[in-house]
Amino acid sequence: MTVNQLADLLDAKVDNLPDGERELTAGYCGDFLSFVMGKAPEGCAWFTVMNNVNVCAVATLADCGAVVLCEGVLPDAALSERCASRMSICCSPTRPSTRRRSPRQANSAAEPFMRYAYDLHIHSALSPCADEDMTPVTVVGRAKLAGLDFVAIADHNAIDHVRVAMAAGEAYGIKTVPAVEVQTNEDIHLLCLFPTVEALERFFGRLPLSERKNRPDLFGEQPVMDEDDNIIGRVDRMLLDSVALSSDEVFALAAEEGGAAVPAHIDRDANSMLKVLGDIPGKYAAVELSTRASAEEMAKWARDRLVIVDSDAHTAEAMKDASDAGWIELEEYTVEALVGRIARGGRQ
Repeated sequence: MTVNQLADLLDAKVDNLPDGERELTAGYCGDFLSFVMGKAPEGCAWFTVMNNVNVCAVATLADCGAVVLCEGVLPDAALSERCASRMSICCSPTRPSTRRRSPRQANSAAEPFMRYAYDLHIHSALSPCADEDMTPVTVVGRAKLAGLDFVAIADHNAIDHVRVAMAAGEAYGIKTVPAVEVQTNEDIHLLCLFPTVEALERFFGRLPLSERKNRPDLFGEQPVMDEDDNIIGRVDRMLLDSVALSSDEVFALAAEEGGAAVPAHIDRDANSMLKVLGDIPGKYAAVELSTRASAEEMAKWARDRLVIVDSDAHTAEAMKDASDAGWIELEEYTVEALVGRIARGGRQ
């Protein structure tokens, strides 16, 4: 089948057509760019809802025969311009009768390997440098409005907002993952995720936390808030100080409680395991990249590990909606399935 024939079959609007007679070898469906680069067959028609300029670069690297934007999605101006003489783009109309069920319409017994949008690394107002309006209820509410399926508040060395966030998630209908960002004695950040809040609390209770007092004039008030956004207390210890454990020791503690310790934002300079140690030990089956990571970085790490992509948001403006967030395939829509999948790691 040629690109022209596929466009006719789909009744698709053609945005670019530099080679309409190119033979297509297969079809490939996916929205995670690193997966497309690693798995899309040469000469395939790539079906996606991603419509930014990176699509052209990925399609070119993978030598796709054409890009098909699905569900009525149109290319942004930069993508159209970049692909003008390089890549065919077809835009298929939305067909509600054949639309696949959204994860948000699925119950806990979701059909096998459905895809879910997540942001598992967001800071509340408790974390130094986070905005005061990042209350736990606000964070979870914004995540729901953004179309995410999973969200986690992962404050620096503190879990005071986790139960409030989970209650908000229950009320709003979004899965909230018990989490904390631990700073180790090597100044490495590990995103630690757990299947239950009780497991998180047991883990956190075993951490030798710093007793150094906070300097509110330098690092902020570190407020603790209730479900009505009232300040009900403050954390006196300095949350930016390291715990008295190495990254490997934190990893082991998390595993003992059924959790996953993931090297955080390894594509950045600050507090990155890659920058501090020069490598990521093989025991870490999953790594976290920031939303600023390039498609090439994602592809590199996705060869033999699970890559999660999070915002590390400290402000409401930095939070991501479902179109920009990370996606993960799970057999069921539960926190336990998510954390278990990340702990196992490996390629999706």
